[in-house]
Amino acid sequence: MKNYERKLNLARNGGGILFCGAGFSADCLSFSDGEVIGAGEQLLKLLNKALDEKGKHDNFKKLQNAAKCAKRNLGEAGLMQLLQQEYTIKNVTGDMADILQFPWAKIYTTNYDNALEQAMIRAGKKYKSLNNLDVTTDEEKSQKNGMPIIHLHGFIDKWDINNFAKSCILDADSYHETENLKECLDIFRRDLDKAEVIVFVGFNVEDFHLQKILRNVSGLREKIYFINKPTAEIDPDIRMTQEEFGIPLYIGREGFAKRIHDILQQDRPREPVLTCFKKYERPESSTGIAGTKDIENLLIYGEVNDALLARDIDVRGADYHVPLDLEGEIRAAFQGKVKIALLTGSICDGKTLLTKILMLNLSVNRPVFEFRKNYANIFDEIAKIYAVYPDPVLIIENCFSLHDEHLIAIARQAANSEGCLFLTARDISREARSGDIKQLEKLENFRHFVMPPLSEAGIIALAQLADQIAGWHDFHGTNLEERKRFIKEKCKASLPTFLMELLHSDYVRDIYKKEWNKIPFADKKEKQILVAILYISHLGGLADIGFLSQIFGTDVGGFVSKITKNYGDLRLFRVKSNGAFVETVLAIGARNILRELVRDEDIIDTIAFVAERMAEDNYISKEDYHISNFVRYSLISPLLGDKHVVTRFYDRISKPDTVRRYILFWVQWSIALRELGELEDAKDRLEQAYQKAKTQEKHSGQRFDYVQLDDVKAKLLIAEHKAQKQSSAKFLKDMHDAMQIIGNILQRNSVTQHPYDSLAQLIKLFELRKNDYSSYIMQSMGENLKKRVELGKKRLSFVTEGYPRNQAKRALESITGKFL
Repeated sequence: MKNYERKLNLARNGGGILFCGAGFSADCLSFSDGEVIGAGEQLLKLLNKALDEKGKHDNFKKLQNAAKCAKRNLGEAGLMQLLQQEYTIKNVTGDMADILQFPWAKIYTTNYDNALEQAMIRAGKKYKSLNNLDVTTDEEKSQKNGMPIIHLHGFIDKWDINNFAKSCILDADSYHETENLKECLDIFRRDLDKAEVIVFVGFNVEDFHLQKILRNVSGLREKIYFINKPTAEIDPDIRMTQEEFGIPLYIGREGFAKRIHDILQQDRPREPVLTCFKKYERPESSTGIAGTKDIENLLIYGEVNDALLARDIDVRGADYHVPLDLEGEIRAAFQGKVKIALLTGSICDGKTLLTKILMLNLSVNRPVFEFRKNYANIFDEIAKIYAVYPDPVLIIENCFSLHDEHLIAIARQAANSEGCLFLTARDISREARSGDIKQLEKLENFRHFVMPPLSEAGIIALAQLADQIAGWHDFHGTNLEERKRFIKEKCKASLPTFLMELLHSDYVRDIYKKEWNKIPFADKKEKQILVAILYISHLGGLADIGFLSQIFGTDVGGFVSKITKNYGDLRLFRVKSNGAFVETVLAIGARNILRELVRDEDIIDTIAFVAERMAEDNYISKEDYHISNFVRYSLISPLLGDKHVVTRFYDRISKPDTVRRYILFWVQWSIALRELGELEDAKDRLEQAYQKAKTQEKHSGQRFDYVQLDDVKAKLLIAEHKAQKQSSAKFLKDMHDAMQIIGNILQRNSVTQHPYDSLAQLIKLFELRKNDYSSYIMQSMGENLKKRVELGKKRLSFVTEGYPRNQAKRALESITGKFL
């Protein structure tokens, strides 16, 4: 009850949703005294009575059947008139008006009647009634006209002979045929997701299409409350159903109104209601030291114990974590002029761990807010945070999951505030969004950090932590010095390389296999859900339960909770405490499970299914998971034993028009076909990409950046001549074109590693074909190649630091060894 009142009080700042079911207004309807409370029962009797007067004496037991028969025998006009007559309310009770004194963000109801409107009048508040057909994104924005009251099943005052059949949700057909209400229900789903608290009054969760929505929204269980009548005998079925979605309270409408009254007498809370961000609460430090099980959970399952991490930070020790010196450098930068910091690095190199340490340290003196999910009101929300707190720190991991314009706008907000913004991203995401990096770099208080190799202290700590893992001593030395040497020399002081060694070991592979085999998959959908979760982890992110629930049309959070509980405390998956995301083992571990324990066909079918669902216009938000992550060959191919199955994947997802318009899709398909040696088809797909780019230029009026397409073209030209000797004329022309492309890309202001890779491939081709053409041709080509190599060396400093520059250096090293 205290938690409920705390959330309700916080919702005074705009995060409360009121949902009124039949029980809210049942006692105000013109039914005879003594009838069973519950408008469904009363409506059933009403319809049976009207049918009886028409000579139909079926006496239906189910409301939906009675409604269907009434439509047929009374006609739509007759049924509408009957409902409007019986559901027009003239008087409401004081407690109903008291409930509406609360500053709700929005009110929803499944009732046809006008009780809420009458209560609003009695409360002296402005309102705007919306029939279910009226609710659109544009309509809901105009809340300045009064509190929106949305009638999900239709509203008597809004019905006429033209809209009644589509609006009135009553008979069995109307419950199933709700496509015309899709936008209304999508807005309802989104509002539930964003709300601080949702209070259902007089609602028994019987509507199956609303149950589906409730199951598809993550984290609801902790913020939904059902207000029921005080009763000596609680209906066990209703209670169990309500407990599936939230917390039932038996205080009645009057008791709820009294608590509303008491809360409104208190001072308004200072904290803003947050939907996109969550305020970080620093955990209590553990009183004990980390044990072997804790270390295994961290390094094998990727499960961080925040209390143990807090203890390490408080005692300035490394009993549980690997010290990351860069964290102190970032904190020092925030104490200086830096307001926006971007941290990038490779998979599993400690970015999340560093972020947790940073939050632990910063939250001692400053409020810290973690990014949760992107909504349209994100800029307003950030402005509210800045208005309430003088120097907040906003944390956004995997920042390039945000749309381009959103990320840059958020950075500019931070630049003009007293707060700080900390961003993280994996190298592959940074590479894809190099244009955004350039825009961030233009902000004078921006600084880019790259995860460095482990320091000596980090190597020692990692060796000592790994010493506690069973199986580690079997393959990497018997003493600390040998293990330090292994980490420093074999793993190049790289945490990801070390984890790849560890997670590829027979010991860990057997653990994963044993855990995976615990799951008795009931159907294809269940396996696809878990494969999708592992794939998102492989991408370096957390699987959003709401997103996946929409994709698969089921309660993904409930499913994961069930399997982790029922199948021997399954450790591979876990629902986060906020109920919004599913965590898995480390990203490298997730990749290993997919590659070694899941069939290629299951991986391909799952990724294709998700991509197809994302491609459906106006169905699924693409805010958090850009479709590019589900079509990139470089992300999919490492998971497959047989790369040829990928051709079936691209062919399958090429059907939706949304995908066919997507330039990157054609580029990735071309790359996949090139890797498989199907060069003619690869050229055809690349030509499709060029055509789509030209079409986009024509429609947008803006020049398209062809750099990626041109680089793929150069590699395709090289592959064609590697596969088969061509005529001298074609060889000269194609090599000239390839070198021209490489030179042009190297001259750009921002350079990636790709032209260096293309240059290395071109030199391998030169070595392969040096005896197939005249010495004159090869000498000319060799001189031009040397010029490109020299240009590449000069332009190396323009390659983004970190993974891209390291890859470019490796390419140059391979060139120097074989060519110069």
